[in-house]
Amino acid sequence: MRTPKIKALYDLIDWLNLTQNSKESKGEIINSSHSFIKLPLSSMSLDYNSWLAGFIDGDGSFQVRATALNARNKYPIVECRFEICQSKTYNNGLSNYDFMWDIANFIDSSFKEVLVNLKFPQYRIRTVTLASNIKLENYLNKYPLFSSKYLNYKDWLKVLEFKKIAAASVRSTKGTKYDSDFFDKVVNIKNGMNNKRTLFIWDHLQGFYKLKK
Repeated sequence: MRTPKIKALYDLIDWLNLTQNSKESKGEIINSSHSFIKLPLSSMSLDYNSWLAGFIDGDGSFQVRATALNARNKYPIVECRFEICQSKTYNNGLSNYDFMWDIANFIDSSFKEVLVNLKFPQYRIRTVTLASNIKLENYLNKYPLFSSKYLNYKDWLKVLEFKKIAAASVRSTKGTKYDSDFFDKVVNIKNGMNNKRTLFIWDHLQGFYKLKK
């Protein structure tokens, strides 16, 4: 485990071991190998397993911003970003700072406190660069999502491809920054994501982790 939720696990282990000791004191035969040992929080690299993918399935958010031409913007504004928000403290009073910082550091994202003047301030992770989005993409290609959030992620990737093309064109004297109708494409993608999604296709579950028989 990586989060303060481990305290609840420790409390459960204490209760189970105490129950076992109580049975032993009453003369019941108990296998001592059944005692539970508390392991520390995991400190291994996030790239080592699918823990972060599972956390993203639960609390992550893939977002697309599309702002049309207006008096202030000479060009359309298109952004794709990933975000996770967590309260500053878990319900047991322990801080969520460490594991949130680990995630932000792993994907090279921004990390800041938000809602600081409200009753329940939060930590927020947000990808703000192409490089951080690509690093997240590489991780999720290795450890895929399996909830409906996977569908939002795949749409998000389509917009990320536009951003990659734009970045490449800036470094080149050839080509155009975007397709001529790119903005309409982005808006169409955005309007089918998250709470606006009406079509759910679950084919990706065919690749769910297979258990050994």
